Amino acid sequence: IINRGKKKGIFYIPSGGTKSPTPPVPSFSNTKSLNFDGIDDNVVTTSSISGDITLSAWVNFNGTYTAWQSRFPVAINTSNTSASNETLGRLWKLGTNLWVALQMYDQNGANYSTYTARDVILEGAGWKNLVWTFDNTTKHIYLYINGVAQTWTHYGGVITTPYLTAVSTRLYNSDLKMGTNIGTYYFDGLVDEVSTFNSIKAIGDIWDGSGKPTDLTGQSGLVSWYRMGDEITAWNNMPNQMGGSDAVVNNEIESVMVVPEVP
Repeated sequence: IINRGKKKGIFYIPSGGTKSPTPPVPSFSNTKSLNFDGIDDNVVTTSSISGDITLSAWVNFNGTYTAWQSRFPVAINTSNTSASNETLGRLWKLGTNLWVALQMYDQNGANYSTYTARDVILEGAGWKNLVWTFDNTTKHIYLYINGVAQTWTHYGGVITTPYLTAVSTRLYNSDLKMGTNIGTYYFDGLVDEVSTFNSIKAIGDIWDGSGKPTDLTGQSGLVSWYRMGDEITAWNNMPNQMGGSDAVVNNEIESVMVVPEVP
C-alpha cells in the first residue's frame, strides 16, 4: 500500500503496476415510506413468526386519531384472535394522548389491565422508532422508543412496571401486518423500515442514536425486513429483503401511498 503524499487516500498497486483508488462502500439509502390513510390502506404478509420475537418499525404519527380507540401501524397478533388488545404494535388514544398500549399483567404476573407507555406522547411527535421484544419463555414484553426502554403505567395511573407479562398460554405466531391488525382500526400516518427477528435483539443492533434507520444487512435472527417503498419492483408487491413472499399492499395506488418522507 503506497500513499505518495500528493493526494489524500490510500491507493493499491496491483501486480501490473497501475494504481487505483479504494472502492467506495455503498451507503445505506432510505428515501421512501408508506402513507396509510386510516380508512382501509393496509399491507399483508405471509411472514409468520413465533417463539422469541423482536418487532421494529419507524412510525410518524401525523394523522388523526379518535379518543378511546386503538390503531395498528404494525401488528403481530396472539394465538387468541379475540384478544386484539394484546397485539404487539397496538396504539391507544387514552383521552387526549396517543400512546403505545397493551392489555397484560404487570412484572409480577398480576393486575391484568391495559397498560400504556406514557413517557412519549406520540401524536404529532414526528418519526419514532418503536421496538417490542417478546420472550416466549418468560412471557415478558419490553418496549423501546428511540432506543430508550419504556415504563408501562396501569390504566388507573398508579401501578408502573418496567415490562409486561403476557397470559401464560399466549403465543405470538401470526403473520406480520401493517396498517391494521384484523381488518379494523386502520392506522393514519407514515410507516417505514419494518423488521422482525426470531430472537431478543439488543436495542443497539437496531437503534444507533442517529434518529435514522440503520442497515440491517447481516443482523442475526432477521426474519423479515420491509423497506416500505424503497426497492419496490412492481406496485402492490413489496419485497422482503430476507427473501420469501412479497408483502401485498391493499386499497391504494402507488402515487398516493409511496411518499418521499423518511426519518
